[in-house]
Amino acid sequence: MSATNPKAIIDTLTAEAVAEYLRRHPEFFLDRAALLDTMEIPHAPEGAVSLVRRQISGLRQRNQELEKKLLDLVAIARENEKLATQLHEFSLSLIEADTLDDVLAVSRNQLIEAFKTDFVKIGLFTAEGGDESADSVHAISRAEAETLFGSLIRAKRDFCGSMADEQNAFLFGEHAEAVQSVAFVPLHTTEPLGILALGSRDIARFHQGMGTVFLKQLGELVTRAIVHRQRHPANDAA
Repeated sequence: MSATNPKAIIDTLTAEAVAEYLRRHPEFFLDRAALLDTMEIPHAPEGAVSLVRRQISGLRQRNQELEKKLLDLVAIARENEKLATQLHEFSLSLIEADTLDDVLAVSRNQLIEAFKTDFVKIGLFTAEGGDESADSVHAISRAEAETLFGSLIRAKRDFCGSMADEQNAFLFGEHAEAVQSVAFVPLHTTEPLGILALGSRDIARFHQGMGTVFLKQLGELVTRAIVHRQRHPANDAA
């Protein structure tokens, strides 16, 4: 029996055949760790590096990416925890409010101080045919509001981002020019009740990519407090 000639075997192999074999046998290097240390592959711009070092480098990079994602998740969790605490304190303040004016004042003050908002507008729609100027400083024209924000009010949809000059003027009056970004929340029960708007001098404070779950919860709290005080005016005289 003739001995196998290693050189003849090597001469018959092609790079494609070797690559195909390794694809079919990914466990090939498990028992051949020493072989990995002798292998080199091109890796610009550093030149040739061993496969093991290349793998370690890749693992290190993926580890850094995962660490960054983890830190981002931790930061988001802390921010959510902070918002939850502020929302809880806001809820307690609304419960303690004795009158409708107190509800509106507490809402405005809490949003400015606790939530670091520059400007706040809470507008309540007056009854059809009612006096929109004499009843309350918080009364606003439903017709005008629906002209400017009709799609948002009808869809009961919260909005974050920049608004047109006439919209800012309606919401923030003399402060309109200072407002760069807005969070807009329609207040509603079965029918539109009014609007809540937060204005910021920072254009990045409220943007269209941010979530609106918190705003929705905020709007629901304010709405419930307003409706409760409207239905129980006897508390106002206490």
